[in-house]
Amino acid sequence: MLLYILLLLVALKKHNPLLNGGGMKLKDFIFLKQNNANNLLQTLNITITNSEAEQIFNKIQPHSLFFDDEKFYRLLCIDEITNSNSEFLVDFTSYNLIPIIDCGDNDFICYNYKKNMWCIFNIADETSFNETTSILDYFNEVNYDWVN
Repeated sequence: MLLYILLLLVALKKHNPLLNGGGMKLKDFIFLKQNNANNLLQTLNITITNSEAEQIFNKIQPHSLFFDDEKFYRLLCIDEITNSNSEFLVDFTSYNLIPIIDCGDNDFICYNYKKNMWCIFNIADETSFNETTSILDYFNEVNYDWVN
């Protein structure tokens, strides 16, 4: 009976998009053409001129998504992003940052809406590093191991 329950749980995790990114890699999710009509940018009261960033913000779900990459990646949900200052006990607003992806080890991929750039932000040290104009730079073969 216990074996049956364990097999059922494994099967549910593999096929439940609420528990993971549907078996896809985060980079593949970013390339999806499908967008949600969420009001995240309106809720945050932020205007974004970067079309890549706007596409990503439109893909944010009401629930977190975990991805099957070699590293840990979790796309934050709408509530975590809108309440990020209290959720993660860091004043992201003072840094002009919007956290999007939890990378583990207190690192988050964030969008800097003043600089129109992406960065990695460590919430323990409250430092940002590896700024780039495209979020995809974090997932190419050369830069894939930025977290060690």
